[in-house]
Amino acid sequence: MSRRTGERGQVLPLVAICLAVLLGFAGLAVDVGYLQYEQRQQQSAADAGALGGAEQLLADGAGCLTAATDWSTAAKGDTARNGFTDGAGGVTVSVAHPVPTGPFTGDPCAVQVTVFSPHPTFFSKLFGM
Repeated sequence: MSRRTGERGQVLPLVAICLAVLLGFAGLAVDVGYLQYEQRQQQSAADAGALGGAEQLLADGAGCLTAATDWSTAAKGDTARNGFTDGAGGVTVSVAHPVPTGPFTGDPCAVQVTVFSPHPTFFSKLFGM
């Protein structure tokens, strides 16, 4: 059984391509996991801000229809205590009362908090994403 010299080393390019693809998938898995973790942190901060703002509305009295900005300050303060300070590091926290959309639109005691924060990826940059 003899091999021709033109067939030697054919496996090496195939292994290199497969290794690059596997590393790409591993990097994608790390990035997606990290972004899901950050999204969960952001959701927790938004939930805490909405609860803090609604509690402040109830504490102010007047049937939750107060025009004072204490509820907005309380909502942004609770969001900041959870790591997302408005205006720091590209973070934007917007607080709405009354709620413009969703299931609590007619509720005078509802507060809606939206948190936007940019999150960098680690490995997707290598593949142009």
